[in-house]
Amino acid sequence: DRVPPRTPPPTTTPTATPVPVVGDQLLKNRGFEGSHHWTMTRATYYSNNEEFVRRGERSMRLNGFSSKIRQELDLRGGGTYRLRCYLLGKVRAEIRRAGAVLARSRDGEVAMVGNGPFSLLTMDFEVTKYGTHMLDLASEQSDPSFIDDCTLYSVGEIPPRSQTPNPTPSETTTTTPKPTPSETTTTTPKPSPSETTTTTQKPTPSETTTT
Repeated sequence: DRVPPRTPPPTTTPTATPVPVVGDQLLKNRGFEGSHHWTMTRATYYSNNEEFVRRGERSMRLNGFSSKIRQELDLRGGGTYRLRCYLLGKVRAEIRRAGAVLARSRDGEVAMVGNGPFSLLTMDFEVTKYGTHMLDLASEQSDPSFIDDCTLYSVGEIPPRSQTPNPTPSETTTTTPKPTPSETTTTTPKPSPSETTTTTQKPTPSETTTT
């Protein structure tokens, strides 16, 4: 009998460990449904081709190298943020502040979703100072690429701009000691036989006798 060919095991996509998010979703026009809040450069435009739409009715098309979009963000310092975008094609994400790049996405942060065609970019980055930051999403290929359904949340607790510290317990604590048995105890002694005893002497014969 012929041995049937061995079937290779199915390839599974690792599931990222969920991380709790705090606060509101921070991006405006996250799904590119309206023509606002994104600054577009170098042949970028909104696309309503449903083949390239992940959510809603439109997506953003980047038309080759140097095409990019940008959004200004007011972020608070002292915490971690998580950016997620669905991509079709090779797109780089950057976070800038005052012209300096604070974070840039890497290839390892993009994972395929199901059977495609979109992949999911997940990028965590730290913010150390309050102020206006820029999110840039730029094409890194000559063919058109598409972006849809982006989100930005804070991960974990981020302190407010003015924070009142929580009261700390006093270093000096007063405790009420438990009562201890008295070191001096009074006991009632058992009665002991008197050391002095009284005995009745037997009469002795008189030394003087009368004859």
